[in-house]
Amino acid sequence: SNKNFSQIFNCVSRYLTRINRDDFDLSIGFNINNQMIEENPKSLLSLLDIILSNDVSTWPYGANNILDKIGEVDNTLKSDKKYIKLSRNWSSK
Repeated sequence: SNKNFSQIFNCVSRYLTRINRDDFDLSIGFNINNQMIEENPKSLLSLLDIILSNDVSTWPYGANNILDKIGEVDNTLKSDKKYIKLSRNWSSK
């Protein structure tokens, strides 16, 4: 359930690591629906910050769209250091 995502994320986040191209088949892309983003923007931002490499060529297809949607859903997150870092990385591609 989308509503449980933040709770689950809080339990598992310490076990997550950055995804490198060789570690994972990123061709599957991200399939995160708008409702999940609307209900969990801060947790999803934290997730992206943990798993996305500084090298945007390794980002799953659509990761930048999720980042944009997070900023639309919660405008205050645009000033979050995680959002700023990820946005800068994407802009410098």
